[in-house]
Amino acid sequence: MSDFINEDAVWRRCEFAWSASLVSQQYTVTKLADIGQNDPRTRAPLMVVNGISRRAPDIQTVKHGRTEFWEVKFRTRADVDLNGAREYWVSYDSFRDYLAIAEGTGCPVYVVLYEGPRAGVQGMWYLTDIHKIRDSGREGAKFASGGEEVAAWIWPKSIMEVIDGPEIDYANA
Repeated sequence: MSDFINEDAVWRRCEFAWSASLVSQQYTVTKLADIGQNDPRTRAPLMVVNGISRRAPDIQTVKHGRTEFWEVKFRTRADVDLNGAREYWVSYDSFRDYLAIAEGTGCPVYVVLYEGPRAGVQGMWYLTDIHKIRDSGREGAKFASGGEEVAAWIWPKSIMEVIDGPEIDYANA
């Protein structure tokens, strides 16, 4: 593995692998991120909830009549705050929209995150839901991959459950 990876390529691999994992568990899967009605600024999928266009999570699933939404994230590592606590984040706008979708539809919105391997430690999958992120998080600022500062919603890694997930191929990323 190279020291430099294309994070977008790995994120797309995570999204594809997570979708395939859900299909293998007999979920009906709609990859919202692949639908053409995307926000031209962010490429994020859009859906209308309570009359307002919202940035949609990457995946919508249905199983046994229950609809769920999944936002798939990839990080090379967790950030560390000034007190040494590990944390993750999303843009504040994304957080606000995912929360509005959960509250407006009554359907769960899960955040599933793959943290890549490093220093002999295998990559791991983590899971939480948007309400736990709301309850445990805080508003702040972070730097996006392009170096621009963005308003963010930040939450502690400790609220995320370690889960089994598909292997992610880093080759040629």
